[in-house]
Amino acid sequence: MEWMTSDLIGEDRYTPRTVYELRKLYDTVDTKYKSVLGPRYFEDRWEDEQDLYMRAMHVMRRLIRDARGDSILICSHAPCAQALALALETRRGMRPNPSKSKIGAWPLGGITMFSREFDELTGQYSEWKMELLCDTNHMPGAYRGGMMAWSLPDFTS
Repeated sequence: MEWMTSDLIGEDRYTPRTVYELRKLYDTVDTKYKSVLGPRYFEDRWEDEQDLYMRAMHVMRRLIRDARGDSILICSHAPCAQALALALETRRGMRPNPSKSKIGAWPLGGITMFSREFDELTGQYSEWKMELLCDTNHMPGAYRGGMMAWSLPDFTS
């Protein structure tokens, strides 16, 4: 679920369609699908950046735990992509801290890649290592540098 705040979509609350409503529009929707965790709205406020970081960390941990195989591909818009990357960059047991992050403005169409090593002797994975940060070398011509960059405020202050 994308990050939705009054800054991005206005004051109207957004209520995602149910899986059954989506199935009526798109016949390939799996009606057994259950979201890991969606945005949390409170009566008096929207999800703030800290809420987003904690949600992304929870989702990333679940994706890693439940993934089959060695790779996970995530396609998302900048706010959630930045928060998910921060979750991988944050050492287990620590709180996400954008001021200590290598993550910055996110060029549109950029690819960010993390990897980790598996130690066969211990059966443990290493910490995540950022291999690419918003790389746009795959983009054609004028788009190579990204059309523009976007960033959550915490990454730019």
